[in-house]
Amino acid sequence: MLGRQGLEGRGERYNDLRRRIVHGPRHSFASRALALGESLPMIGRLLDHRHMETTARYAHLASELVRESAARIADSIASDIRYDHAVQA
Repeated sequence: MLGRQGLEGRGERYNDLRRRIVHGPRHSFASRALALGESLPMIGRLLDHRHMETTARYAHLASELVRESAARIADSIASDIRYDHAVQA
């Protein structure tokens, strides 16, 4: 039973479940916002974070996005090089 009555009195387990239920959609929102190019300060404001350190936990996702972007650019350049070689042959 997931209702408050069924979990009340279980203390930490109830609090942990409640935190996870609330945190899941917020984390998804922040992750999606970052993937769409929103800045960490803007995401912090949207989530009403009082401290930048709270929002900074999403910074590792930004690093992944940078790597993915660099890979797309490198693939595009490699494709152009292959095309140039094919045209010259």
